Amino acid sequence: MKNKLEKWTVDELMSMICTIAILKYDGHFSILSFTNHYKGGFDTYTERDDINNLPTYSTLKELLIEMIKPEII
Repeated sequence: MKNKLEKWTVDELMSMICTIAILKYDGHFSILSFTNHYKGGFDTYTERDDINNLPTYSTLKELLIEMIKPEII
């Protein structure tokens, strides 16, 4: 499935993230953009330690794919 997700556009991946969030997480997800990386997940992150512990991704597309993969496998 990973190879198929890499062919999706960011808009398509975001649509899937929204669907997963609604169906499984009461609509909650967070995407954080920093100077040179992204972090995120299906939660609301407010504490610095929680944010620091999230994995780092170099592109938004990479983050979205990594958020989706465990939800569909």
